Amino acid sequence: MSSFVKLGDLTHIRTGKLDANASSENGQYPFFTCSKEPLRIASYSYDCECVLVAGNGDLNVKYYDGKFDAYQRTYIIESADKRKLLVKYLYFFLDIYVEVLRTQSIGGVIKYIKLGNLTDALIPLPSIERQAEIIECLEKCNTLIDKRQRQIALIEQTVKSRFIELFGDLKSNPMEWPVVSFTEFAKIDGNMTTDYEKYAGYPHIGIDSIEKGTGALKGYRTVREDGVISGKYIFTPQHIIYSKIRPNLNKVALPDFEGLCSADAYPILPNHSNCNRVFLAIALRSEYFLEYILQFSSRTNLPKVNRKEIAGFRMPLPPLKLQEQFAAFVEQTDKSKYYSSLSFRYCQAAANTYRQEWMTCRTSDF
Repeated sequence: MSSFVKLGDLTHIRTGKLDANASSENGQYPFFTCSKEPLRIASYSYDCECVLVAGNGDLNVKYYDGKFDAYQRTYIIESADKRKLLVKYLYFFLDIYVEVLRTQSIGGVIKYIKLGNLTDALIPLPSIERQAEIIECLEKCNTLIDKRQRQIALIEQTVKSRFIELFGDLKSNPMEWPVVSFTEFAKIDGNMTTDYEKYAGYPHIGIDSIEKGTGALKGYRTVREDGVISGKYIFTPQHIIYSKIRPNLNKVALPDFEGLCSADAYPILPNHSNCNRVFLAIALRSEYFLEYILQFSSRTNLPKVNRKEIAGFRMPLPPLKLQEQFAAFVEQTDKSKYYSSLSFRYCQAAANTYRQEWMTCRTSDF
């Protein structure tokens, strides 16, 4: 059986000594700061296998084995005895426990943790053999998850490449398509309702339910489950849902069902006589549209765009037949993407279940 032991009784913990500006762009060694990605530095102060925890900011966790240097608010954690605690096992523990650390963080704009938050953490401590098995299992899970993510990214890149192949770059318009105003190929559909009884069982799409960049719809609930009390827009499978809040997040969804969406989004209805819905959604996710819309959204603490600004957008509009050809291609790739996404979610759920059981010592053979 596994017991819980204080992290401070199993590890040596120290902090880096350098300022963040000590980095060197072409340095030979990694320089760990509170950023998610390490910088580079010309010299090193440490040569060990360890876990690095950012002491402020988002409190991310990293594993490293080798020569490096570290920022003064970065905790460097080594195993005091590798016959009792494997460093990679410690990494997987802290990668989950960091959520607890975030709740314990203090301070104003930039939150931080104290040494005691780490030394007092209770870690399940099975045998070294069992630790090695847990490491192997979680590494396999991570490998599968990474593989599925790469597959999804490749499919998305294939769609972007096909778009450029058929239509060219929208900004330079090398194929000289006619440049048309937004109001000629689409409209913002302002059909709003407060009839919550009628739509109680329908999906309710908040902007947090739209994945940035991809437009995938995740984690939404029904109107009844969300306890909706304010006016919402009605949408159908003919609409595009565009988030008008923080447009830099690029949240553009293609629902295949009816429902209500947040008033912080716009249901956009393409003009079916000259504009395909899938083509328009990809265009709205493009750098061309993003560059246009961001010029209006940088003026406030909570960036937002309005109807007038969207209506002022103009873009090259290819023939409808060519747009439909592109949409058919996207439909085929979406099938591959669906199965890759399904596999990704399954791997992620399995890994999360295993981690949760491990953290509470319910995994078999502890």
